[in-house]
Amino acid sequence: MTAPEAGAVEIHHGDNLAVARALPDAAFTLIYAWAFAGRFVMVLGYQGVQAYQFYILTDYLGLAPADAGGVAGLLSLASMITLVLGTLVFGRLSDRLGRRKMFVFTASVVMAFGIVIPLLFPSVPAMIVYSLIVGLGYGAYSAVDVALMIDVLPSQGDAGRDLGVLNVATNIPQALTPVVAAVLLAIFAGNYASIFAFAAVMVLLSSVLVFPIRSVR
Repeated sequence: MTAPEAGAVEIHHGDNLAVARALPDAAFTLIYAWAFAGRFVMVLGYQGVQAYQFYILTDYLGLAPADAGGVAGLLSLASMITLVLGTLVFGRLSDRLGRRKMFVFTASVVMAFGIVIPLLFPSVPAMIVYSLIVGLGYGAYSAVDVALMIDVLPSQGDAGRDLGVLNVATNIPQALTPVVAAVLLAIFAGNYASIFAFAAVMVLLSSVLVFPIRSVR
């Protein structure tokens, strides 16, 4: 067996990364950038609705603040239950099948579907369904996306640094959420439906961004 060419990246995460072993550093860094971008837009879309949930209940659905507080707690509980379920079930299933992109793509599409429901049917029951579906999808996405990120690290010797950089793809979108929401509400005259539409588009975009990652199944 001949030695790998200089500049090649050696990865030992399993047979599904055999192709990546021959990729030059620049190409593998580009793959890392696609994964970074996918998480960035996912968090931007997800946080758009989550961060403004109370105001959605009061201003979009017309609930009194006292009632909105109780409903917000119920939505959080529903989301938490399905999020934990999605993380445990689909993270393990992804490892067993050795597949990442399929789960990331499917979870993103499921989340987009859940986000659209209150957009089309603005009501408390629709928000409960939203919380259940999006919680399940985000739980699955989070578990598998972490594994995918580890698989595409540009350098195993700098894994700690590179994983730290990936946190930026979570922290910056969270910081940008109030700015984006304020712009949307200003443009659309305070209509919170614009936030749901934006969130659905961002989450769907995240599903597309996994396709250029050729080194992971």
